[in-house]
Amino acid sequence: MEADDLRRETEEVVRIHGELVRRLGRQGIRDVAELVERYQQLQRTMASLTREELDAALIRIGTLLDQLHLIRGQIGELSRMHQTLVRAFDEVDQPARD
Repeated sequence: MEADDLRRETEEVVRIHGELVRRLGRQGIRDVAELVERYQQLQRTMASLTREELDAALIRIGTLLDQLHLIRGQIGELSRMHQTLVRAFDEVDQPARD
């Protein structure tokens, strides 16, 4: 690798690092070292959970998602009913044209 290639590669690595640090900062993480520390903390926490705990949590999440989908459908039905009533009342309020 020639000196110019090495310089370009180094500049690109520095640019990528700067962008990474900028994006981490937007998420409340000071630097890459803190990111690594948080990752290691997450690994330790996940290792402390049993498979049964994770499975139970996934089942509860699935149940909650199912309930939310049901509620969304009910809200949609209520919205359609509301629109039908609004149209019906608008027709009643309109004066009859002869």
